[in-house]
Amino acid sequence: MKILHLVHNFPPEFTGGTELYVAHVAAVQQALGHEVLVAAGTDERDEACRPVEGVHDGIRVLRLRRYPRPQVLMTDTFDPLLLRTLRAVYDRERPHVVHAHHWFNLTTSHVALAAEMGIPAALTFHDLFAVCPRFFRYRADGQCAKPESLAPCAACCDEDYPFPDWERQGDYRLRAAGIQRDADAASRHLFPSRAHRDTLAPLLGSGEEKTVVLPHGMLPLAGEPTAGDPVPDAFSPERPLRIGFWGNLVRPKGVSHLLEAAARLQDKGCAVHVKFWGKVLEPGLQEEIDAHRAYFPLDCHGEYAREILPAVRGEVDLACFVSELQESYSFTVDEAAWLGLPVVVSDRGAPQERVTGWGRVVRAGAVDDLERALADLYARPEALRALARSAPEPPPVSVAGTRLVDIYEEIVAEGPPEVPPPEDVAFRLEHWFKRICARESWLQDLGNQDRGNIKET
Repeated sequence: MKILHLVHNFPPEFTGGTELYVAHVAAVQQALGHEVLVAAGTDERDEACRPVEGVHDGIRVLRLRRYPRPQVLMTDTFDPLLLRTLRAVYDRERPHVVHAHHWFNLTTSHVALAAEMGIPAALTFHDLFAVCPRFFRYRADGQCAKPESLAPCAACCDEDYPFPDWERQGDYRLRAAGIQRDADAASRHLFPSRAHRDTLAPLLGSGEEKTVVLPHGMLPLAGEPTAGDPVPDAFSPERPLRIGFWGNLVRPKGVSHLLEAAARLQDKGCAVHVKFWGKVLEPGLQEEIDAHRAYFPLDCHGEYAREILPAVRGEVDLACFVSELQESYSFTVDEAAWLGLPVVVSDRGAPQERVTGWGRVVRAGAVDDLERALADLYARPEALRALARSAPEPPPVSVAGTRLVDIYEEIVAEGPPEVPPPEDVAFRLEHWFKRICARESWLQDLGNQDRGNIKET
């Protein structure tokens, strides 16, 4: 079978969770004897939109370069030039199946295009981009609510792009319609967790016949976890409770809440030691971390690489991932299980589904809940040991890679996909015409202002 994976970026240019997952799934499928091609978005641009072909770890990769543009609106997900390039790729490669993983840095209508060309497709929803141009459906001010449609939230989009209301509303309409059309054209909707399915499936109109929950699984790691000091019978300043976090350091991931809870425990006489592995990506957060060093031992090991994970087992007694984001899966939970570490996670999104028997669940954003959970484990080291013994062995990503081949074979056997109704081209052209006119008016006004300033001087 010839399989084409369509993803928004790919190593070595970018190595986020989705990109690593696709890379490993592609390798598994190629090892099974299938022909695999990855078509990936890229940050490179080209005026002729010519793709660049290469090989990464034995996988053919076609990087789809877009037309140079100074600013891409967060609501504007349709790129007709990239779609033209993709049509040529589909036509030349003639894959048996397309597996689309994203729209960002690509374009909407890529699944609908495949259907028009008789190619069935699976569509994986890795995050909340289908309903949120910022990916995460989160605002620190609490304005972000559970989505009720595919239309993006005005609270963020209006704030980032303060264009006229008619323009924003037209952008929202086109974005939602494009994503819905691709969802309708896909033969399967794949979700990495039940929580993610329950959030998005009702908005997409995903019927049971096309909905599949398929956990990503554990990304491969070399070596074995390093053995460390066993959990003592009682924690003390000489042997504190060691709490670890790894990944990107941002407040929505619960970093500030962990710092605050640890400081409260220290004030109550509990000896704790917090250890971070990751890069600080949020302004002011490094200063916040540094300020807490006066309250309790705190290590910040800098930029995180998965290769260091085996050594983390010898450094911590407990992992803490109390994210306020609607996590679709969370690879870190699998990594903690692989390390044999108990975890504390928030009740938001997918992680809570997988920690029964070897972790604790606290309310997202509730520092009091986190403090109580940590205090209980501090007071009862035997409970911490019991949780660690119950940590399951996570399924490897090869399970997902193999199961996906079964899904591809199912949808190919179903015959040519149903082609969705054509998009409202007239509305798109009218909307874009008005946008161009608005920009021309803005440029004219700016030019008149400049000429007036020159005359005054």
